[in-house]
Parts: sequence; C-alpha cells; structure tokens
Amino acid sequence: MAPAVARDVRPPAARTEWPFVSGIVAGPGGTVAVRRVGELAILELSGRPLLRCQPRRDSPSRTPRIMLLTLVRGEAAFRCHEGRLRAVRPADVLVLDSDMPLDVRGEDGALLLGVTLPAHLIVPRFVCRERIRGGAARSHSGGVASLLHQLLAGLMTTGRAVPSAGALADALGGLVSAMLEDCWAAERDDGRIQRQLRMEQIGQHLRRNYADPSLTPGAVAEALHFSRRYLHKLYAQEGRSFRQDLIALRIDACLKAFQDTRQSGKTIAEIDAHRRAGRFDGSNDQAAPDTT
Repeated sequence: MAPAVARDVRPPAARTEWPFVSGIVAGPGGTVAVRRVGELAILELSGRPLLRCQPRRDSPSRTPRIMLLTLVRGEAAFRCHEGRLRAVRPADVLVLDSDMPLDVRGEDGALLLGVTLPAHLIVPRFVCRERIRGGAARSHSGGVASLLHQLLAGLMTTGRAVPSAGALADALGGLVSAMLEDCWAAERDDGRIQRQLRMEQIGQHLRRNYADPSLTPGAVAEALHFSRRYLHKLYAQEGRSFRQDLIALRIDACLKAFQDTRQSGKTIAEIDAHRRAGRFDGSNDQAAPDTT
C-alpha cells in the first residue's frame, strides 16, 4: 500500500519542509502544490513559476537539505551562486544544496517539479556534499539525468503510487550519485582532450622552429597565446619536459643530416656550417637557449 501523502496547494515558502525557500510564486492561472512523503517534500509549480531559494543560517538547528528540480514542459532559466543566467531545457535536472542560493524562473506554461530531502539521507552514503555543490552550477541532461527526470516527473502523477520515504531517498541518492559521476567523468575527458590539443599545438610549433636558438618556453607560450606556467603544467601532466622535447628534435635533425647522402664527401665542419646557416633541417646551437 502506498504511504499516506499530504497535498497542499498553499504557497509553501514558510513551511518547515522548505527551510531555505524564501519565495515561490505561480503565474496567472498557475498552481503551487506540495506533497509530503516522510521527511521528503515534493513540489509542483505551473503557470509562470518563480522559485527563489536563499540559505538560512539564523537557526543553529537548521538541517542541511538537498533539492532536485526538473523542467517538465515549457521554458525556464536559473541563476545560481555564480550569478550567470542559464537556460533550462525540458527534461533537464538541477541540483541544489541548501547552503547555495538559486533563482528559477519559468515562462508562461512552464511546469517545474522538485523534491527536497535532508542531506543526511544521501550524504555521504551515495555522494559527497562537495560533489553536489560542484554540480549545482549547471543543468544536467541525458543519460542518468533522463532517468532522474522520469522519476521526478512521476511523483506528482495522479493515481500513481508513491514509494516509501526510504525507498524514494535511496532511488534519488543512487541516481544523483551516478548523474554527478557522469558529469565529472565528462569534465575529465574534456580536460584530457584539451590538454592533448594544446600539446599537439606545442609539438607543431617546435617542429617548425626547433632550429631557432632563441626558442624558449616563454617564446612558445607567447606564440600560442597562453602563459609559460601553463606550458610547464601541461608538460608536467604528460610526465616530460619542454627541454626534453626540444633536445630530442634537435638530435634527430642532426642524425638525419649526417645520414643525408647529399652531404657525402663533406666534413662534419662543413655539414655543421650548412646546418647553422639553416640550409636544411637542423638546430642552431651557437647559443645555449633558455629551455627552463
């Protein structure tokens, strides 16, 4: 049997189950509805909804909470602690920590569904709070976020059985954990791809200019429009150094020069003179450039 669920269509801004919601408004013809399932509260906003959440630290006994929101239909935008307005698409999911401010505004005809629960029901059992806060500055879509959207969207379906508070918290915790893991994995992949692209840019620049005696990390960084510190960081992440790459290129050029049949019959001094004059690929080591 489904657990007893309370439904209230009054604005819940001052209710205890929404301790960090400072304002909820529905547009003309819209509604604000709340369903309670144990320690969890489910919110439905329709019309031209406005949801404003602000941290409340005035009570020492305040229980930290997590809120999940999804856009079922229409258009909406949210502004988080970063202060930037971001669009929310249908089926997107937002994650909110009660210590972080958030404004969500829907256009005419928008429908928002949300659920709030005490943080201790999913933190740290399913996910650490730092990861939740890190995921609060974006909307999540696709993959696990789609499953979470379906779960949230079904909570206000008329006549549909609602899981018990414990089962619902476990389902939400597992999906939030998987969704945020996907998010961080994608960020790691993006960072690795970006690093590889940067290293390829550096490699191309070195291959074109390794004969330049003034070639230094600072000169390469300036040519590629980033800092020398960032260049050294890229090399450190790859487990090698700028100096190693540059010396390897110059040694390889010297070996190819001495193996070139067109240079047969010439002395090493003559080959080196040609190399220094830049008449074939090679390095110019008249000076010892700064490669640190």
